[in-house]
Amino acid sequence: MAGGLADALGAVLLRSDRVRQELPGAGPGSGGPVPWRTGRYSPGRVAAVYDALRGRAVDALRHGESVVLDTSWADAGQRDAARVIASRAGATLVELHCAAPAEVAAERLAQRTDDPSEATPQIAALLAQQFACWPEASTVDTSRSVAEAVAAALHRIEQRGPRPAGERTGTLGSAEPAVPAVE
Repeated sequence: MAGGLADALGAVLLRSDRVRQELPGAGPGSGGPVPWRTGRYSPGRVAAVYDALRGRAVDALRHGESVVLDTSWADAGQRDAARVIASRAGATLVELHCAAPAEVAAERLAQRTDDPSEATPQIAALLAQQFACWPEASTVDTSRSVAEAVAAALHRIEQRGPRPAGERTGTLGSAEPAVPAVE
């Protein structure tokens, strides 16, 4: 969904999965499941990925680009840090919480090919248990088609009101399998 949203907005897409692979010392990816909170997913490495993601967002915003940041955003502190950079850059921030029932997310994870994400249904469930409350976000039901989810996300962005000419948008989007189902 994040890719479709970035395309629709003419925005730069920054995915934590890609950034993680590009960081020094990342090691090989997609070589099978990585145990929870170890290796590339240890707390220190996760913090480094978020730092790099925000740094790249700042660079894009400084160059007049709009940005879609695609990661789990499970940690409220990481979301706070993203709000700070958006504010400092004078960007309008729209926070979107992508949600689908666990069985839909698990099916999609199993069908992924040629994707940098190493998420599994088990990791998604663990991440969902840790997901910090996110009242600032608008929830987007991603159990529907990608086109429908993108349309819903665009509607949420439009609800923020018209942007002045030249103003950039920063969009925080949570990865669908990393959030609990919306009931």
